[in-house]
Parts: sequence; structure tokens; C-alpha cells
Amino acid sequence: MSNTLLNYFKKGDNSSRSPAPVKKEKTFTTPKLEKENARPKDEAEKMDTDLYDDDIIVRPKLELKTVGNDSPRVKRKRLMIASDSDSEPESKPKTKKKPESSPEFEAQSESDCDDDSFIVDDDEDEPKPKKKTQSTKSINSPKTPKSRASKAKPETPSSATKPSLSSFAASTENDGPIEGKFKHYNYDFLHDDKIKDLNGRFKNDPNYDPRTLLVPESFKKTITPGLRQWWDLKQRNFDVLLFFKVGKFYELYHMDAVIAVKELGLTFMKGDYAHCGFPEVAFSRFADALVSKGYKVGRVEQTETPDMMAERLKKIRGDKTVRREICRITTPGTKTFNLLDGEITNAFSQYLFSIVEKVIMNQEKKSRIFGVCFVDTSCGKIHLGQFEDDRNCSKLRTTLAHYPPAHIIYERNNVTKETKSIIDYQNGIKEPVNHDKEMYTASALLRMLTEHDYFKEKGEFEWPEQFKTLLSDHDSLGLTAKSEYESALNAMGGIVWCLKKCLIDHEILSMKNFEIYSPVDNLISTETKKKDLKNTFSKQKYMVLDSISLTNLEIFENNFDQTQTGSLYEKLDFCNTLFGKRLLKYWLVNPLCDPESINDRLDAIEDLRDMEDKLGLVADQLKSLPDLERLISKIHQLGNVGKDHPESRAIMYENDTYSKKKVEDFLTILTGFGNASKLFHSMKDLVPKSNLLKTILTINKAEEAGKKLGFPYLDELLEIFKTSFDPDVAKSTGKIIPSEGVNEDYDQAIGDIKQCEQILEKYLKEQKREFGCSLNYFGSNKNRYQLEIPEHKCKNLPDDFELTSSKKGFKRYWNSNLKEMISKLTQAEERREKALRDTMKCLFKKFDNHFNVWSRAVQCLAILDVLVSMTQYVRNSDSDMCRPEIIMLDENSDGLTPFIDIKNGRHPCLGKTASGDFIPNDLVIGCQDANNNWQKNPLVIVTGPNMGGKSTLMRQVGLIVILAQMGCYVPAESCRLSPIDRIFTRIGASDKIMAGESTFYLELSETASILHHASKHSLVLMDELGRGTATFDGTAIAYSVVKELAHNINCRTLFSTHYHHLVEEFTDKDNVSMGHMQCMVNDDDQSITFLYKFGEGACPKSHGFNAARLAEVPEEIINLGSVKSIEFENFSKKIQLLKKVMHLSKKNEICEITEKFKSLAH
Repeated sequence: MSNTLLNYFKKGDNSSRSPAPVKKEKTFTTPKLEKENARPKDEAEKMDTDLYDDDIIVRPKLELKTVGNDSPRVKRKRLMIASDSDSEPESKPKTKKKPESSPEFEAQSESDCDDDSFIVDDDEDEPKPKKKTQSTKSINSPKTPKSRASKAKPETPSSATKPSLSSFAASTENDGPIEGKFKHYNYDFLHDDKIKDLNGRFKNDPNYDPRTLLVPESFKKTITPGLRQWWDLKQRNFDVLLFFKVGKFYELYHMDAVIAVKELGLTFMKGDYAHCGFPEVAFSRFADALVSKGYKVGRVEQTETPDMMAERLKKIRGDKTVRREICRITTPGTKTFNLLDGEITNAFSQYLFSIVEKVIMNQEKKSRIFGVCFVDTSCGKIHLGQFEDDRNCSKLRTTLAHYPPAHIIYERNNVTKETKSIIDYQNGIKEPVNHDKEMYTASALLRMLTEHDYFKEKGEFEWPEQFKTLLSDHDSLGLTAKSEYESALNAMGGIVWCLKKCLIDHEILSMKNFEIYSPVDNLISTETKKKDLKNTFSKQKYMVLDSISLTNLEIFENNFDQTQTGSLYEKLDFCNTLFGKRLLKYWLVNPLCDPESINDRLDAIEDLRDMEDKLGLVADQLKSLPDLERLISKIHQLGNVGKDHPESRAIMYENDTYSKKKVEDFLTILTGFGNASKLFHSMKDLVPKSNLLKTILTINKAEEAGKKLGFPYLDELLEIFKTSFDPDVAKSTGKIIPSEGVNEDYDQAIGDIKQCEQILEKYLKEQKREFGCSLNYFGSNKNRYQLEIPEHKCKNLPDDFELTSSKKGFKRYWNSNLKEMISKLTQAEERREKALRDTMKCLFKKFDNHFNVWSRAVQCLAILDVLVSMTQYVRNSDSDMCRPEIIMLDENSDGLTPFIDIKNGRHPCLGKTASGDFIPNDLVIGCQDANNNWQKNPLVIVTGPNMGGKSTLMRQVGLIVILAQMGCYVPAESCRLSPIDRIFTRIGASDKIMAGESTFYLELSETASILHHASKHSLVLMDELGRGTATFDGTAIAYSVVKELAHNINCRTLFSTHYHHLVEEFTDKDNVSMGHMQCMVNDDDQSITFLYKFGEGACPKSHGFNAARLAEVPEEIINLGSVKSIEFENFSKKIQLLKKVMHLSKKNEICEITEKFKSLAH
């Protein structure tokens, strides 16, 4: 019989509710009364019983019943007759009268429900009690409402008996408000104003811990042991949805059930207790759905059987309920994609992130030191670092942008207001933890790591190589951190606490995969920028792209609907593997600064473009690969489960399914690496110009994988694992039967079994000769190898012959020799089974011993995939692509200053527009050999009409620069530039209400970051600074910023503005040029034709009324505005003329100005 909840439904009618049932065969009895109401044998055979955890499930068979208009109707019941006190009601009644409502662990039945629903009718077979008054309702004496039969609906027989998971889907009958419908809404300790944490603190206490709940002991005494077990777990995990195992099902209760019904579409079981559930096989589907929506999910497993419970109770008195333990807590940041976590679908990493902040006060300013630690649990790499930050937390913001967290841990009441606002603004779970107890200090963490076996090999403890750099040289025991990493280890303490809480600490830490994190944006003081520009820049490996630039330039998602559509990543992403996609993202947020490395990648693209005939084949072979990076981590975790992990004690009912999945994953890995090896062997004849491509295509010895970058020789290793077992047998059975020579214990056991069987066969032949007749062995399992002797030969048998069974004409015996041989055979078989149980884990462990080899192979595959992706982007582009020329400036560069020279550049993310092809533009900044003087200055003030393309031009320049420095071809006729150390952007208008930051405040914050951190080698893109305040204030701020950028910082800048006073102030000034987006104005109706061409000079007007017409502002409003605009403009011109008059001395000049003034009056 299949194990679904539909098997527990039965036909029934309303007569079964009667206190005195008419038909005896429809009366269900508890085991205690079964003897008194015994059924006739033929009726009893109509039922089958099965063990359901602590319960015996009586499952009558499905029948059809006609209801109302003779429509067929299935009546179903789920009757759970408990064998222990789990069957007691949740609230014990004060009288002996049996309550009408039954709880989660009580005998339950179900009837009068739709086929695609899962509802428990709590009082199906109970007499209806008299109505109780409202005053009797309390925790100790709960009101038990009457159950009502649901209205019958027509239903076809086929749909009524269809077994599927849709049986758990919500039906429209349950629609409507549920507040107050279930008992937990009336529990006093769950009311919002009375809720407390485990330490008795109310919600308004600053130290209140929302992860725990204080459940009164007086309440626990009124409920069953099973429910007390649930509340004991819940009070320590109040923020976790508990999937509570009951037999072969996961069930959710009370507030957890309400969330599950709302988010998953499950259906409440009938009764006044919120309760729903689903089979074990559906766990990954439902758990993954909840985790993806930001919930924490706890998997609670039974860790003993009813028989084990009975044995335990013989020795120690306790609750009559099987033990259950939390085996795993999964959050959005702690997914490991194990057997019960669902499939790998998301390419991007989701980080578990921990932050520690220390504020340092000195005479000049306040600074912050941040310790950070973050881990992608699906791959197992742990990053940790420590850095000093500015008042705007620039480094922290950039780190969070590069490694977006799905779950953030920080110290409760121990971060500044500014840092807290940054944390609150992030997506995902934000979890404050307690200092010391949960966010372990550096010394406490180091002590704990030495006490556990995370870093032990063959019983010997040794710090991982990368970890040693964090430890003080003065402490030989390794229990003291270096001062420059103390906060980093403190932050790692929070990560380790969370991994322990989620029960994956051993799996992740034992990978020993650590990386020291150093922020890209090294903050440079103004003094340093002036004194040592060259050395400071030359030490920088990557261009800095902070969170603001990533957003404003739409690198990963657009600013319209926050999807990847139209983003630079979407345009570049031709990757064929998930690990390739992750590397592409890393390259995109970390463009290079070193021209040699940039040109090496460009050479690789040229090499791949030249092998057009093979490029498609390479892409197809890469596409066939699974996510090997995550799979090798998964195999590590399967082979390194902690010794005392609750998972090792869990009673699972789908073990065969899980074993087959393990085998399938392992075979997928072996096949994937085999295909990868074939791919690299097929490319070995390629002679590339690129050193990078040449290096990754070089096949090295496997033992050199940890030292050299190059694809390791995998054939020998793969052959070892492929010949270790029969893959076909393993696939079908889920068991890995080791080949000869793989497992010494298994081979020994198999040899002993064969020897015992041979001895038994030899003994049988000897007995045949002795008895002079044909003899056989009879029996199986424990009763096997009984010597079957004809009855007429059984006279005068030796004394040690023991009669075991007989049949007509034959008797069967065991003797001392047979017993001894059978005992030896049994022992050998037990050793064989033990060896088989350990084989899979040992095989995974053996595979994991070569982690460096597999990891290096994945690294080479990822690099190849990204290079192929960039080559495909160049080939598939609908515009001309060119190889950018990166020129490093040095002291001998005669007359050269940082510059950008782009001819006919196009926006990388925009192809053809609605009106035709995208219009290309030249952009030359700071180029001393330019033909036009305006292109020689480092700062260009950009003007033009509204919607004329100013912001698009600025984004276009930023994206072309990023593409060029990540080593990719760019959409332009030609592109030359000196390396850029950082891109700053101030584009668009927005606010952060949740962080308490207005639009103008954000403008000034971004501007302050630019002024503090920009160097001569930076690129600044500023769009309409100052528009968030009064005109005069905005103009004055913009003026000051332009002057600082042009004369002090002297960096490449595009500064767009509609402040025409600003334009006048900087006309003909050093280091500043004027450029504008061109347009044509119709003199008759003042309509505008945008040319989208960037040219020299300033635009005299912004033509805002054209945008108003396009936005369909009423014409009368536009006309009135036009009149007032002329008045304001004339007034401004009058002021300017008066200023000129005040400085004039010649009479004829004064007369000329006076005439102009008069003309403005009209």
C-alpha cells in the first residue's frame, strides 16, 4: 500500500456520529476495547493496519456513497489509534467526559471532505456533547466546538480516488478570516502585549529576544507529552517553522500551521487546533518554498522507534512518546542543497553574513573598525576580514553589494545607528545575537575550534594554512588572534554559532576552505593622493565599484522593476554552467587595473574567436556539466557528518530514495568530470597567445593541483572511483557494492561467507553418504540450513540432533555442527552488512580527500566558461565591437594625463531602439593630443534638453570602461583609456525612507564620498547635483563641487546640469569644458527633435515644456508656465545687466546696456 495520507481516509456517513451506532461494523474502537467489541473474522479482513510512529493506523478501504442528488461521493476517515499517551487531548478535561475535539496526536478521523483537501474531523465517532457557555473557555478547560459535516458536492469516482499531493492543497471552502478561529489565538502567553522571551523579558525590553518564547509550566502540565515535546522545541525556536515528524508525515501546528496554509496552499485539518501536514517525500518542495520566502525551517525527526521507546521506559521512567530532535534548521543563508534541501537552481551565491563593529574616538574624528565574515554554505568557502571605515561606511556598503547577504548576524545593541540602518536596508533575515554567548569572542572561538574535531586529520589537530595568518606569532598554542584580525575572528564567532544552531558546523568547517578578505576600496587620504599617486594606484589590483555605482549603472538589475532585464550582466551572460555564472559576476564587480592582465584576457577572446568551428562544440560540452562546485561540497558534507549529529539517529522512511539520490549525485559528478577531462584533452593542440588560456589548458599532474593553476589530470582518479562499484546496480538499489579490493572488510566478509557456504555444502554431501539417501537443507533467514531427513531414516540419530520442524514423510534437524557453521555464517554476514553501510560514506570520504584536485578543475572550467561567454557576447553583438587599448601612465609619459578616448561608442545594453538604431557618440576627456581644445580638459559640464540623453551618455561611458577593464571587447569603433581606479556615480533621484534619508541628503552623501575618496585616476559621473534644494543653494553647492573636482582632484568627470548660471561661471575656465546633447527646435510650435549627439558648447535652454507635453500635462498649464518662464528669464537677465552697468565707465556702453534693458521690459 502506498504511503500517502489518502490511505488513511475511509467511507463513512453521518450515522457514525450517533452516540448509539446502528451498524456495529462502522464503530471504531481503541485497542483497549478491541477484545470486547471484536469483529467477525470476515469483517476484520476488510481492514489493514500499519504502524504509524507511536500510533496504529486503521485504514478502511475507499467506497463511494451517493449524497443528495445521487452524485457519487467519497467519504474518508483518518483514524489514528495511539498506543501511548500521545493520544491524550491537548488540554486535559476536568471531568471524565471525553472531549469532542481531538488534538494533533490523538485518534483522528476524516469525513465529508473534498478529495483535494486534507481535513481531520476531530469528533467523527464521538457523541455530541451539550453546548458549553463562553465562560468555560480557558487554557485549562478549553471550549470544544461541535464539528459540522461539510456540504456535499458532486464528485466523480475517478477524481475522488486520485492519489496525489494535491490532496494537501487548499480548497476554497477554507477561505475567510482565521483570526480567533483556532485555540492558539486564545492562549494568554501568545498575546502580543503579554508575550515574553525565555528570560521573561517583554517585547518593549531592549534585550528582548524574539527567537524564544516563555511557555508557562502550568500550561505544559495540561497537555499531552507529544504536544509538550513540540512546545519545548518551539519555545527555544520561536522564529523557526517546525516540520514535526509524526510517522511518515511532517506536521505543523498552531501558528506554524497558519503560515504553512497561507504560504504553501495546504489545508487545515478539521478541529479547533491549527494543524496541517504532508508526506515525508514532499519535504524538500515545501521547505524550499518557505525558505525562499525568507522563513527559517526546522526539520524535527523521530530519533527512536516505538520499540526503542519501550526499551527505554523499562529502564527510565519518562513520557510515553518517542524522542524527537531537530536535525536541521535551514535559512535563506544556510542552504547546503543536501538530500532534503531541494535541487540547485539559483546560480548566484546567497551569503550568511556576520558583522562586528568597534567605534574608535580620537581628537580629529570618529572612525569605525568592522570585522566581517561571510560564507556561501552551498560551496563551503568562508571569507573573513577586518578594515577601518569612514563615517559613511563606504567599505561596508561595497562589501555588502559585492557579496549580497541572505541572512545577516550582528551584535544586539552593539552597532551604531548608521550601521543598523545599513543592515536594515539589506534584503533577507536580520538577526541580532547576544555578545559573547552567541557572537563568540576571538579567544573563545579559537579555544572552541581546538576542542572540536573540525580541523583534525587522523586524530591530529592542525590549523588550516590560510587560518594561520590570523593567529598571533607570540602564542604557540594558537589561542590568540593578531590585533588586525581580532574583530574578524569575532565576526566568525557569529558565523560558527549560527552554523552550530543550524547543525551544519562540522560539514562546513571541516572543508577548511578559508579566504582572507580585503576590501577593494582602499581609502586614500587627500594628502596621500597629492604626494604618491603612482605608487598608491599601482598597488591596486581591481577597480572599485561601490554599491551606488552598481545600482546607478544597472550592472545586475535595472532600476525599473529590479530584474536582470537590460542589465549589463544579462547582456554578457552566455555562460553554460552555474559556476561560470558566479565567476562572471565576480569579474564584473572586480574589473582589473593591471593592463597586462587585461590584455591577457583580450588575447584569450581573440584566440577563441579564431576557433569558430570548435567554439560551439566547446559551449555544448560545457552546457552538459552540472554545478560541480556545489556538488563536490555536497559530497564532502555527506562524507563528513558529525559523530553525534541527530541526523545519524533519525528514523527515515524514504531511505532507499535518499540512497539512490546520493548515488545519482556521485555518478553525476564522475560523469561531469569525465566530460570535462575529454573537453580539455580535445583542446590541448590549441596554441593560444593568451597566457591565461594557455595556463588553464595545460594538463598538470593531479598531485600538483594545489600548487599550480592548470587543469589536473583526472583520468586515473576517475578510473579508480568508476571501478570501485557497479554503477548500474548502485542506481537501481541505492547501495554501493564495492568491487574486489576496494573495501578490505567487505572482501574478508564475502570470503568468509563463501567459505562457510562451501563447508555447509560439503557437510551435506557427507551426511548423504552417511545416511545413504538424498538429503536437503530447508528453511530461510533464522531457520535456514535445517537438515531434512526422510522419516524412515530418523531412527538411532546421534544425541546432538535437535528436531526443529517436520512435514509428512520428513523430519528436520539441527545439530551442534550445523549450529556452529550457521553461527559463523551469520557473523560473516553481519560484518558484510556493516561494511556495506560504511562503504558509501568511506567512498565519499575518499573522494573528498582529493578536494583540491576537483576544486582546481572547477576553477579552470569556470575561467574557460567565462572567456567563452565574453567571446559569444562579442560575436552576437548587433553593433561593431573593438578591442580596447589600455595605456598605463608613468613618470616618463611625456605630457600624458589620465584620459578617455571613445569613438562612436554605443550603450552596451541598448541595441536598436523603437525609432531605429542606437545613435553612437564620441567622448574624449583629458586627451592632450585631441584636435579640439575642449576635449583636452578632464572635466566636461554636460547640458542639453530634458530627455535629450545626458544620463544615457554618462551610463554608456561607465559601462564601456567596466567592459574594457574586465578584459572584454567594447561596442565602439575605437576605445583608448588609461586605467581607472574607481567609478563614482551620482545619477538619478531617489530616497531611502526606511533609513531616514531624503533625496537631497542622499545626493550630498554620495557627493561627500566622491570628494573624500576620488583620486586623479577616478571617473566621476554626476547628474544634476543640487536639484533637491533651493536654486541658489543648489547652484552654489554644484559650483563648489565642480571647482574641487576640476582644480584639486583633477579627475575625469562628466557633470550634467540644468543650472545655466553654473555654465556661465565656468565658461572659458581652466580644466573645464562645455558639452551638450544636441537637438533641433521648431520655431513655430517650439517642438523639439532630439538628435542624441554629443557636441561642443553649452545648450542655452533645457526645454522643459517639451517634456511636459510628452507627459500630457494640460495645455493651459503649459501655456501659463511658458509665460511665467519668460518673465523669470527676463528678470534674471535684468539683474545681470544691472551688475554689468555697475562696472561700466564709458557712456556709450551704458547706453547700449540701457537699450537692452528696455527691450526686456516689453
